[in-house]
Amino acid sequence: MKLDFLEEDAEEYIVNKAPPYKVLIADDDEEVHKVSRLMLKDFEFEGRGVEILHAYSGEETLKICKENLDIAILFLDVVMESSHSGLKVVETLRKDYKNTLIRIILRTGQPGEAPEDEIIKKYDINDYRLKTELTMRRFHTTLYTTLRNYRDLVYIEKHRKGLQKIIEAASRLFAHNSQEDFLRSILEEMSSFQQDNYPMVYIRENSLKPSNGFASVSQKNQHIVVTATGKYRPYVGKYIDKLPNYEEIRQVIEQFGKDHNSVFHLNSGFIVKSPGPSSTNNFIFIEGAQEDFDFDLIEFFLANFSTALDNYLTALN
Repeated sequence: MKLDFLEEDAEEYIVNKAPPYKVLIADDDEEVHKVSRLMLKDFEFEGRGVEILHAYSGEETLKICKENLDIAILFLDVVMESSHSGLKVVETLRKDYKNTLIRIILRTGQPGEAPEDEIIKKYDINDYRLKTELTMRRFHTTLYTTLRNYRDLVYIEKHRKGLQKIIEAASRLFAHNSQEDFLRSILEEMSSFQQDNYPMVYIRENSLKPSNGFASVSQKNQHIVVTATGKYRPYVGKYIDKLPNYEEIRQVIEQFGKDHNSVFHLNSGFIVKSPGPSSTNNFIFIEGAQEDFDFDLIEFFLANFSTALDNYLTALN
């Protein structure tokens, strides 16, 4: 099982139909907004465009940031309604809002108001530019490098939250005394490892409604459904050849004997083979499109609970 937190090839964790990156322009000069819109027209990074948000004061900037937690870059003017309103925004975002993901590029047309050396040392910003420096070419270069940085930070944060979710799942799993409850809990936990609507940004905090799925064990060379969720609940206690999609499942189960993978994908979902040391053939099926699930987390979950899962399933035989 491979779980690469810091893959250099970031395209692997960009999802199809990804929404644009949000870029906030905070400046009290309307001309800066017009020029920024022109420079950002048709800009793309790894297949994703940009959505431009506009703020004209420090107060408005903070309001927009609070309402849009997935802003990737903030181009922030130092001097707006006051000579240091931009610096107050930085302090509020980092210290009060605890927003460490947003990349802040401070811009000024009055360098004497905020000397570069002092600002870089004192404030948690990611770049400092004079407005006259940002030509079209420099602007795009800054966007590319900053979005790469943002992308990698968000990917790490996503997996941090995913690992936290796995740790929380452990306490729920082992709170179940019965074998059926344990297996149903396994189904529900794996069903909840789904991609978010915003790729890479946030793992959903609340468990989703469990997908349709079942767990089966081999008894006398026949597979019996021992627990299920959703539409498969009526099949508990029955042989899996009674299932409506049995033929597709049967072909994958036979393939497991020729392959060491723990997860196989079907048109209708995916099958997990019990990854523990037992020679018993035990399987879990979960319905849903492949792109809906985070298989890094599913495989990491299985690797950590493989022995417990295997022991529970083996005990049923």
